[in-house]
Amino acid sequence: MPRGVTDQFLRILAHEKRSGLRTVLAMAGLSVFAYFMAELTDQPLLGAVVWLAVASLVVGLAAGAAYGWRTTRRYNESLRASWNQWMRMSLSCARVDEVSRHVEARGRAAPVAGVGWGALFAANAVLFAALWGEAAWAVAFGAGVTVANGLVLGVLAGRAAWSLGWARSFAKALHEMLGKGEIGMWGEV
Repeated sequence: MPRGVTDQFLRILAHEKRSGLRTVLAMAGLSVFAYFMAELTDQPLLGAVVWLAVASLVVGLAAGAAYGWRTTRRYNESLRASWNQWMRMSLSCARVDEVSRHVEARGRAAPVAGVGWGALFAANAVLFAALWGEAAWAVAFGAGVTVANGLVLGVLAGRAAWSLGWARSFAKALHEMLGKGEIGMWGEV
C-alpha cells in the first residue's frame, strides 16, 4: 500500500464505504420501527396506512438514490477538473463531502439533521400517545407520520447505498491506477 496523499484519499473512501453500510443497516433497522408505527395506526393487517408506508419508503429510496447520483456526479466532475487539489485537500479532511467543500471553497452546510431527527422522534411519540389514548385524529396524524418516516428513512438509505457503491467503484479504480503507475503516491496524475 502506498504512503502519501493517495493513501489518505483511499482511507477517506474506506470511511465512506463503512459509513454508507452503517447508514443502510441503521435505516433498515429503523424501518422495522416505522412499520410497527404504521401497523399500529392501521387496524387491519396490511391496510391503507401500511401501503402508504411502503409507497413512501420506495419514493424515498428513489429520491435518495437520485440525490446520491447527482452528488457523486458533481464529485466526479470536480475530480476530473482539479485532481491535484482533491489530493492535497484530502490530507486535512475525513469525508468526501468535506474535501469537495474545500476544493470548491464552499462553506459548511447548516446542521439540520439533529432537528429533523428530533422532530421525527417527537411526531412518533405523539402518534403513539394518540393511539394509546384512542384519539379521533390519530389515524390521520398517523398517515402523515408514516409518510414522513418512509420518506426520511428511504432518502437516507438510498443516498447512502448510492454513495457506498460510488466509493467502492472509485476505490477500485484508484487502486488499479496506482497499480499501473498512472498516478503517483502523492496524487499527481
